Amino acid sequence: MKTIPLNIDPKLPWFEGHFPGNPILPGFAIVETSIQCLREAMGFLGSMHYTLVQAKFLQPVRPGDSYLVSLEGEGPDFLITWNKASKSESYVAQVRIRRKETTKIPSHEAIPG
Repeated sequence: MKTIPLNIDPKLPWFEGHFPGNPILPGFAIVETSIQCLREAMGFLGSMHYTLVQAKFLQPVRPGDSYLVSLEGEGPDFLITWNKASKSESYVAQVRIRRKETTKIPSHEAIPG
């Protein structure tokens, strides 16, 4: 298991409209950030495709908050758990993804015709 510290930048554009006066990081941004953390921690380079298996959002992720993002799994299945850095209570968000191998699309020269 790897753990990555993550500070939520209050200047992220997602906070502008989600929601005015009560900013919360949208679920899709939590999933995308989880995948970015996984790619960086595991050294995945290039194009990768993922399937979202499950996502749980138990508490809002707010601008300026700090988290410890735990990454479990060796592939193709990964569990990414967000915990508040300041507390050891239950997790705030959890994302389960499956990495899909990319298939190469043949160039037009390889297609008979």
